[in-house]
Amino acid sequence: MFQDTKEGRIKIASMFAGCFGTLASIHDYKGNSRLETFLHSYGQDVCLPFAIYSALRFVGLKQGFTLGYSIIGLTALEIADLITPNQTFDPNDFLAYTTGLGLAFLIDRYSQQKKPQKTITQISFP
Repeated sequence: MFQDTKEGRIKIASMFAGCFGTLASIHDYKGNSRLETFLHSYGQDVCLPFAIYSALRFVGLKQGFTLGYSIIGLTALEIADLITPNQTFDPNDFLAYTTGLGLAFLIDRYSQQKKPQKTITQISFP
């Protein structure tokens, strides 16, 4: 499952960063109402998709399936907010979800880049 490679290390770090961000956004920041409002409203909506994407990629799903499952799951959460009493539906959450998924996707793509191999051309003498 885990390979000690650049890609593996970046996947582990991404998953922990997403989880840490999600937990940090749940914390109660007394005295700093602007930070608390931002983290409770949009911070978690950026970090949660980041953690979900990273976790799904860590267990071995391909990028396309991971993006698809993440988008479907996060959309279902927002629809549940829309139809559940006493919940707040915020269409800006979709922008925050897209930001979190986009960041995770870009980091994932970066971790998979291969360095170009240097080739040595042979010189033949007559």
